[in-house]
Amino acid sequence: MTKRMMGLVAMAAIVAACSSNSNGPSKGPDLTGTWDLITVDIGNTGFPVGAPDATGQFVFDEAAKTVDITLNIASPPAPQVVAVSGTGTYTQTATKLNINSGIPLIGQAAGTYVLATGGGPNGRDLLTVDMLASGQHTIVEVERQ
Repeated sequence: MTKRMMGLVAMAAIVAACSSNSNGPSKGPDLTGTWDLITVDIGNTGFPVGAPDATGQFVFDEAAKTVDITLNIASPPAPQVVAVSGTGTYTQTATKLNINSGIPLIGQAAGTYVLATGGGPNGRDLLTVDMLASGQHTIVEVERQ
């Protein structure tokens, strides 16, 4: 192979690699649907709270980039009763999730997530989000309905 031919082959390989991801960074998996709260650990205490003491749902709409959130935590285990709900917008990459809302306890939340296909306690998709929400390190696990 001549140097020129090797250069053309290398250039073609680079173009092919670049064009396979021409839309920029991956937006990540489609989160559309209703997700039921499995556990929440506000303040990263190491003691997550689940049903019946903590219940809630996150409803993601991929097309509108909105998320409806309902979260209820009894006291105890929470220092005070938590009952919040509302709608926010969200953005995501392959590993990061950002929620922008006026919802108390959520606010401007940002962090990383892991989606385990079929990894939930009922065999459905499990989404684990490790984020900073309203200044508190919070870990949320939800399962797709």
